[in-house]
Amino acid sequence: MSLPHLRLLLRAKSYVFGLILINSVLLVPACAQIISEAHLVSHRFGWAIVDFRADLTNDGGKTWRDITPDHDSSEILSGVFFVDENTGYLTFLAQSGEVTDSASDSNDNIIIEKTTDGGNSWQRSTIVKTQIPTAFLCCKSAKTVFVDAQHGWLMAHLVPVSDSDIGDLFSTIDGGKTWHVLPSPPSPEVPTFVTQDAGWTIGAGGHSLWRTLNGGRSWTPFTVPPRNECSSGCVIVYSQPIFLDPLNGHIAVSFRSAADRSYVIEYATRNGGNTWTQDDEYLEENGQALPERLHIVTTPNGMIRITIPNLTSIDIAVRNQHKSAKLPSGSTIWQIIPSGFISNNEGWLVAFIKSSNAKKIQDGTYMLLVTEDGGTSYAQVSPQAICPTCAPSHAAPASR
Repeated sequence: MSLPHLRLLLRAKSYVFGLILINSVLLVPACAQIISEAHLVSHRFGWAIVDFRADLTNDGGKTWRDITPDHDSSEILSGVFFVDENTGYLTFLAQSGEVTDSASDSNDNIIIEKTTDGGNSWQRSTIVKTQIPTAFLCCKSAKTVFVDAQHGWLMAHLVPVSDSDIGDLFSTIDGGKTWHVLPSPPSPEVPTFVTQDAGWTIGAGGHSLWRTLNGGRSWTPFTVPPRNECSSGCVIVYSQPIFLDPLNGHIAVSFRSAADRSYVIEYATRNGGNTWTQDDEYLEENGQALPERLHIVTTPNGMIRITIPNLTSIDIAVRNQHKSAKLPSGSTIWQIIPSGFISNNEGWLVAFIKSSNAKKIQDGTYMLLVTEDGGTSYAQVSPQAICPTCAPSHAAPASR
C-alpha cells in the first residue's frame, strides 16, 4: 500500500467499512486484500472495490475484470456508481499535501472518471475543487448518485476539525461534464434521489428524515406516523428510503420507547412519499440488538432483516419467514455489510470472517457472498485482487 493511500486511508478510517476499527485502532488484515465496498446493481451485474481498485462482474461474480483507469499514485478510489451496465462513474480523492489539522494545508481535489462503454474507456471530464469551510478538510469520502445518464449528485464527506460533521453536495445536469455546489445538506450522508427533483436523506445518526423537491437546493424535515406508545417520547432512527419507481417506496424506522422496547417498522408509500403507512413490524429480541448483529435492508419488495446469530450463521427474515445458512465449524463472523439486495431473494453481503485458529482479528478473511434464494445458500465469489496470494482460507456458508 503506497504512502499517499495510507494517509488518505487513515483520514477516512472511521468511514470505510471494509476496515475494522476497534477502540480507535485500525486493523488491516495481514493479507492485503480489502473489499471496502460492493454493490449488486441489477440481476448478476455488480461491482466491488478491492484493494482500492474497481472490479466489475456481469455474471453474478463468476468472472471479474479490473476496470480501473490509469491514475496517479496520489489518487485513491473513493466511490463507484453505475447508472446501468454501460454508464458508470468513479470518484477519486487526490491528495496534494500532508494531512494536517489546518484546512489551509489541504489542497485535495475530487476527480471524476466517466465511462459509457462498461469500463472499457474513461473520460476524466471534471475536477471538482470543493468549497471547504475554514474549519474542515477534504475529504473522508466522495461518492456520486445518478437518476439517469444526465442528472446526478456528488457528496463530499468533509473531515471535521471540531465535533461537527458536514458534507458538500454538488449536482450535474449534463452527465458529469460540469458540477455546481448546492447549499449545505442536512448531513454528509449520500442522499437517495427518486427523480431529478425529488430526493431524501437522513440527518446525523439517522435521527431525522429530510426531503427535497428541488434537486437538493433546499431540504424540509419529514416524519412518519409514530407508534402510539411513543407519545411520551421515543428514540427514532431512520434508514435511507428506497424507491422502486417515483411513486412506490419503502423505509425502515427504528423506535426505542421509554420502556426500552425496540421496534423496527416498515413503512410504504404509493404517492412518492407524501404519505407513509405501516406495512410490517419487528420487535427486536430482548428489547435491543447490537448494530453489528442486525441489519435492516429495504428492497423494492419490502423489508428484510439480516442477523448473525451467535456470530456463526447468517439469518435472513422476511415477514418472520426465516432462511439461514451456517458457517463452517470454527468460523466466526465479525462483520457483515449488506451490499445491494435487488429483491428479497437476490443480494450480496460483504463479510469479515475469522477462523478459530486465527490469532488476531486482522488475520481474518474478507468474503463477498452471493445469494439468489433469499439466504438458504450462498456462493463465495472472488473479485480480482492486486494481491494474488490472498486466497480465502474458509469455505463459504453452506446450505443447512
